[in-house]
Amino acid sequence: MSDKSQSAALLNAALKTLEDKVARKFAMQALRKGGRIVVKEAKRRVPVRTGRLKKSIILRAKSRNKRGSPAILVGASKDAPYAHLIERGHMQVGKRGKKFVAARPFLRPAFDATHDQFTRIVGDELGALILNESTRLASRAGR
Repeated sequence: MSDKSQSAALLNAALKTLEDKVARKFAMQALRKGGRIVVKEAKRRVPVRTGRLKKSIILRAKSRNKRGSPAILVGASKDAPYAHLIERGHMQVGKRGKKFVAARPFLRPAFDATHDQFTRIVGDELGALILNESTRLASRAGR
């Protein structure tokens, strides 16, 4: 076997082992980087009364969603359990009867406003991470 074909075989073997473990790591890194943009926009759009809801907007990473893919969630932490009421609106019952409190959405508009930027950031970050890893593997295979 020539050195080139041996190096190619080693690279293929390395890429196959890279697939699951490193691919998930890279996907999570890229999703987190893109998600920070959505969090920033949501914090900019949230209606502020005490500041508690604004402080509670966080980015949570999930290593696997229902389909087994890495995912992120942008939303309010448990510090603001009323976030969904602000986002979607709700009924308020008082001494004078019921009234509907209008929705003041901030999460969905933040995602809609940053969707293109999020997609671009995630793609660019994934591309850079894959390029760096392939360069590292190629130099390791060349030894």
